[in-house]
Amino acid sequence: MKFLNENPRYQSALNGNQGSERFIRDIHQAGYATDPNYADKVLRVKAQIDDMSL
Repeated sequence: MKFLNENPRYQSALNGNQGSERFIRDIHQAGYATDPNYADKVLRVKAQIDDMSL
């Protein structure tokens, strides 16, 4: 988290309070990962974890 907090490019993602999906998409858009499918992949894993807790 220190990496995100200290890098100004991620401030818009950190300042928002729109939930985890928006946060993941925002950091990806800001350049966190080069994989064009990064956000979708992370959100698929999150959905699988969420389904396990039901």
